[in-house]
Amino acid sequence: MRERHAGYEEGVEHSIVRCSVCSHYKGSFKCNAFKQIPDEIISDLDTHSKPLSGQKNKVIFEPTELGKKYKDKLSKQHQTALRIKKAGL
Repeated sequence: MRERHAGYEEGVEHSIVRCSVCSHYKGSFKCNAFKQIPDEIISDLDTHSKPLSGQKNKVIFEPTELGKKYKDKLSKQHQTALRIKKAGL
């Protein structure tokens, strides 16, 4: 059986919230790095591959095994988010 993430529907293109496939994610948009995950990470404008300015620790995005499977999709989502921001949409 194929492994599916929460909210998966067959035949529907889904975006993946990067945080949901991070080993530091605690749920409810909280993690070991932040009490409340910043919008720029949630919106995929920042991949959190290095600590953010003002972050009080050095915890960064570390994919779970499922996250590793979605590596290419996560990268495409990040690039799309950056293009949308640049276009001002």
